[in-house]
Amino acid sequence: MNTFKSKNNALLFFCIIIFSFMLSCSKDELYNNKLIEKEWKVITINNVSVYSYSGENEILLKFDKNGVFIVTYNDPDFSESVSGEWFWDEDQLTVLLDGEQAHWSIVKLNSTEFWFNDIEEDALFKCEPFVVYDEIEDGLNGETLGKGYGLTWTSTPNGKGAIFSSTAESRIEYPFSMGLPHEGTIEMQIKVSSGYNYGNYVLNTNQTSAIIFNTGPSDVWFEGAMWFNVDNNGNISLTTALSATPSSHVLLAEKTKFKFDEWHIVSFSYGGEGQYISLDGNIVASNKTYTETLQACGNISVVRVVPSIGEANSVFWTNNRYDQGFEGILDNFRFSKKQQDWILKL
Repeated sequence: MNTFKSKNNALLFFCIIIFSFMLSCSKDELYNNKLIEKEWKVITINNVSVYSYSGENEILLKFDKNGVFIVTYNDPDFSESVSGEWFWDEDQLTVLLDGEQAHWSIVKLNSTEFWFNDIEEDALFKCEPFVVYDEIEDGLNGETLGKGYGLTWTSTPNGKGAIFSSTAESRIEYPFSMGLPHEGTIEMQIKVSSGYNYGNYVLNTNQTSAIIFNTGPSDVWFEGAMWFNVDNNGNISLTTALSATPSSHVLLAEKTKFKFDEWHIVSFSYGGEGQYISLDGNIVASNKTYTETLQACGNISVVRVVPSIGEANSVFWTNNRYDQGFEGILDNFRFSKKQQDWILKL
């Protein structure tokens, strides 16, 4: 298991596995026989050096956990650094740079190197190995491994937690490019005070129900988009979109011990083994027939909402048209590629 963990401002790495796949291929064979593995859709790439296959000058590419892509050309007569975005799109890595879109796919990898294939240019890029993280724990404590917006910090049982509020439009984004799994477990140590939502720009506060994990349910639905809801009556639910019509199913745990203004570990697991909801280490709802993988809502084309804790950023509506979130404090967030992998404790 590969683990990426932040606690007390430290990054702890556990059990690093470098995948070894061996293919003996010519350039044409590499281009026509691409090695695509599903798990490579959910990876973190940090400070990876990439070199042109045929060029003499170094091209340094860096991919960070928030989906930012930086390319630097190191040429004695020419040096430039530009940035863009990267994300996994089905079976290929898509890079957006200066308005241009390039599609790369992994075509060969072994214990010492891997190759990217640039589909449009029929070019190969050689890259150093990178690590796939099976588990990431964001201990917060004054900073986040995700991409935070509108956060302030306060003392919590584990140090310092993130305060979420409607006035600050608080959220932490955990993109799939960071490693958020399409199939696995998500856990949160959280204290929710209330929920809020917007109805055609009108803010409704002090709601007794709150969406805490958000993939943009006000946007266009796609199969597998999920959002996680809690309320002050002890009800906890995981809603999964099934189509854009819209249709969905809901896994519901009724009248649990969950209460607002109390610390709880609320978690859910999803994927081929079914869906499960856990509260403070105990499974309170399950359905083995709900086997969708986690996706996100979006617009009518290809842009998708970044999975978030708090008020997700809509890609379909203007700001605060139909947004939703919660007031409260997040003390810990963890995700794992393994289902029913309950680790966090109060």
